[in-house]
Amino acid sequence: MALEAWQRARQLAGDKAQVGLVCMAADEQVVRLQNQLKGSVTTPALKIFGSRDLERFLEGDIAEFGRWLGGSH
Repeated sequence: MALEAWQRARQLAGDKAQVGLVCMAADEQVVRLQNQLKGSVTTPALKIFGSRDLERFLEGDIAEFGRWLGGSH
């Protein structure tokens, strides 16, 4: 799913596209997903946010999200 989201975003926005996937995956699953995508997608253009990130977002802590959006690519 993450790779397809990346491909669609790239079709619409070009090489500078960023894709953030927010899902209910646990930390270990997020690491596994990121590792599977290495070599296919240049990070940090694709970032997977898991359940722990979602919990922080809902509490109003979006600092990590902001750092990712503001990063240089």
